[in-house]
Amino acid sequence: MLIAAFAFGATSYISNVEVNKPYSVNISKDSLINHIERLDSVNFVNRNLQSTTNPDTMKISFPSNLCFDNVEINIIIEEHTDGTSTITLQDAKYDCPKEKNEQDKVIKGFEDKVINQVDF
Repeated sequence: MLIAAFAFGATSYISNVEVNKPYSVNISKDSLINHIERLDSVNFVNRNLQSTTNPDTMKISFPSNLCFDNVEINIIIEEHTDGTSTITLQDAKYDCPKEKNEQDKVIKGFEDKVINQVDF
């Protein structure tokens, strides 16, 4: 039983990646959230959206080439007084061992699945 527990633990990984990369967009926060909600490749894990708060936080997941699985990310969406918004990729979590250049892979996946798919 001890060997089985060790084998199971050795194959169960969760990797976390800190990113903190902002993206500026020329649309309101509500419009940006609406665009993200319509993306087919994105699943919402947790939404902490309240019309009276700024910034809002969201946890979403999308398919990734990291271990052939989904990556779960936290984003912060903030609206500015000039009507523009900032979406910040805060961090990511995925179920596999840490990989070389994982931060770059997370950023590329986020840009491919979210940033480049949103109609600005």
